[in-house]
Amino acid sequence: MKLQLIFPKHEEGKSLAQGNIPPLGLLTIASYIRKKHPKIDIEVLDENSITEEGLLHKIGAEFIGISVWFSNYHNGILLAKKIKEHNPETKIILGGPNTNQIAEKILKRNAFIDFVITGDGERGILELLENKEKDKIPGLSYRKGNRVINNPPDYSLELNNIPLLNLDLLKTPFKWDSKIERKGHSYFAISRYRGCFRINRCQYCSIPFKSTRKSSPQIFWKEITSLNKEYGIDCFFETADTFPLMELENILKHRPKNLGKIAIRCYIAPSTTNEIQIRLLSKIGIKQVFIGVENSRFYADTKCAPISFKRYPDRYSTENLIKEIKLFAKYGIDVMPSYVLGMPGETKESLKENLNLIIKIAKEDNVKEMSVNMCLPLPGSNYFLKCIEDEQIIKEYLNIKNQNLRNIDDLDIHFLSKLFIKRYSSVSYEDIVKEVEKFMNNTTKSVAHWGM
Repeated sequence: MKLQLIFPKHEEGKSLAQGNIPPLGLLTIASYIRKKHPKIDIEVLDENSITEEGLLHKIGAEFIGISVWFSNYHNGILLAKKIKEHNPETKIILGGPNTNQIAEKILKRNAFIDFVITGDGERGILELLENKEKDKIPGLSYRKGNRVINNPPDYSLELNNIPLLNLDLLKTPFKWDSKIERKGHSYFAISRYRGCFRINRCQYCSIPFKSTRKSSPQIFWKEITSLNKEYGIDCFFETADTFPLMELENILKHRPKNLGKIAIRCYIAPSTTNEIQIRLLSKIGIKQVFIGVENSRFYADTKCAPISFKRYPDRYSTENLIKEIKLFAKYGIDVMPSYVLGMPGETKESLKENLNLIIKIAKEDNVKEMSVNMCLPLPGSNYFLKCIEDEQIIKEYLNIKNQNLRNIDDLDIHFLSKLFIKRYSSVSYEDIVKEVEKFMNNTTKSVAHWGM
């Protein structure tokens, strides 16, 4: 039996300068299945490092798994259709974050897709290959007569039980070059901590579960050491939505003494760190933190939001944030701030306040790159649910796109963002783009965005 796992080419986000970083999720699934069933022939293919023609030439397996984000969903659907037309007997499985909330729609609208898996894909795909009873497979959506059955997703997989990444399973070009200066999005991704360790979740967050999971510090370092020794990788990005600050002393305690020079990147939320923790982060090897600044109206000193909108502690202001960024600089840690503009309630005044904050933070020496994005109502988020419950948005989407937003899977996320911003703020999508472009034209800092 042969399984091929494919990551389609991104349509958006070229400015993220991600490079050809292998798809972490698919490599994790492949490594897990290889350990459980060594005789299954498994390949991981990344279309971002090969031409479509070259990719199609490599495809040929009984089972094909395709991982989709909002940024490559359309390409993923087209690819699945081509594969099915070439070999109708191939079973095609769609998974990835963009399947949240829309698995049933995917199967109803795309006859060439056989299964959708939401949640952890490791167990779901393995049990599908093992021909387990479909109604028992976690996260599996499948057809039964004229109906679509959606099994509840499972997020209970112990991260310590996931084997170390096996890059030999990657069958498209990848070579790590330790000599180049890497931007944040070009660090090699690992996932030994999962979930968001914050109490209050973002309304635009598309992660469908609120729990957190973690590997032991020993496994965390074993992953890094293995990738460093076997493949020469020396820059790592731990993808946990917030790095587990409560684990810092234990992580540092188990850091291998013979580990070479490495750099680690992680996510940190504003207002959550103190100097002791930042010092520990530096000793662990953290060289860059991605901080979700998000929106100026989340802070105590805003003049443009009611108290109920403020996200951070009562006295945490944008001045406190800048002091925190300076504190990271004291310990040799760069900060990549991320902003989300056009959130519900955004006004011309708050947009100006946001732009002033972006300009102010950009002056910090340890801020070399940043991320600026529109509010995107991604499938799986509360904002997406808000869209499909809003009759005015449904009507406008239908009038322009001639599609019922409640029934489709391949949605135009940027057009939906325009409708959402228009509906729930007093600024337009175009106003925001104009102001952000003006900033980008007058800064030397690298600005990443998802296809604004």
